[in-house]
Parts: sequence; structure tokens; C-alpha cells
Amino acid sequence: GLEEIQDGDDALVKDLLEMMQITTSDFTCTFRQLAEVDIAQLQDPEKMELKWSLAKVGKAKDWLKWVHKYTDRLQKENVKEDTRRQRMLRVNPLYVPRNWILQEAIADA
Repeated sequence: GLEEIQDGDDALVKDLLEMMQITTSDFTCTFRQLAEVDIAQLQDPEKMELKWSLAKVGKAKDWLKWVHKYTDRLQKENVKEDTRRQRMLRVNPLYVPRNWILQEAIADA
């Protein structure tokens, strides 16, 4: 949901990717689900449970620390919530063909 690259963005992204890897979160779904929730919901365990991939990454020990950094970064750029969500939805796919699904389709054809 960010428009311009600033110092520290690489660490912000790296930290998220590491948490996703540690918690075996689905990368595509996590990015998509980040776009589907309000920032405040990322700090609410009950709201997070409604999004299965975010629920997984949200169990990482540094999750809340990352959410605070992300929120601060959004505020530095003065990104409005609707703008953030629109930007993210535009670049994060809703559907991604999985290899095993494609293989089944090929085998059935």
C-alpha cells in the first residue's frame, strides 16, 4: 500500500517475509488478506482469526512489533486506509493457479 520507497522499507518487507516463512503462511494469501483488512484489525486476534493466512503469520512473536512499524511507515507517507487497500488489491492476485490443481486439470483433459 506504499507509493514510494524510503529508508527502512527493505527491513520492513524482510521482517514480514521471515515471519511468513517461519509460520508457513501462504505468501499470496497473506498479501491479499493484508489488503482486505483495516490496519486496526491486524492487532485484534479475533479479527485475525477470520483471515486464515493472517491468523498464521499473526502468531509470530514479532507480529505486533511489525504491525506498529508498518503503521508508522504508512503514517509517514500519509497513506489513507482506502488508498492503501486499493493499491494492494490492484497488485495482489485473488486467484493463483496452484501446480497440483493445474496437474489434475491436465490429467483430466
